[in-house]
Amino acid sequence: MRKVAVERAFTPGPQDTGLEVQRRDGLVTRVETGGSDPYRQMIEDFAAVVRGATAPARTPADAVALLEVADDFRAAAAGRR
Repeated sequence: MRKVAVERAFTPGPQDTGLEVQRRDGLVTRVETGGSDPYRQMIEDFAAVVRGATAPARTPADAVALLEVADDFRAAAAGRR
């Protein structure tokens, strides 16, 4: 099992350009990635769909299926399934 460390896991942005992976033996490796702003990209994608410039990446059926999986997880965690 590996441990991944991300400084700001819930607030990624352009300054997030990598992450560290720590192996069981303690060796830490830094993996460089391209920084981005996922919140801005989400809004830009939404605006493109609203303008009719592109189709949604996921269908309404995909969203319903994802919510059903979330409901199954919630029910399993509560011991109902």
